[in-house]
Amino acid sequence: MNENFQNLGKLIVFAGIVLIIIGVILFFSAKIPFIGKLIHQDWYQIPKELDRPLWSEPYFD
Repeated sequence: MNENFQNLGKLIVFAGIVLIIIGVILFFSAKIPFIGKLIHQDWYQIPKELDRPLWSEPYFD
């Protein structure tokens, strides 16, 4: 798993939401500017470096 984080200032995360209400499919998309702080948190970084799942404390923002 190789990730390139050189252009974090330009990276945008998209969150798609799909709702089905009475047979009608609705799709919403939200653009979230990604500042890169999440990839340096222990809950992400340690399992990434170990290349295996790891239990961690709950994440609060």
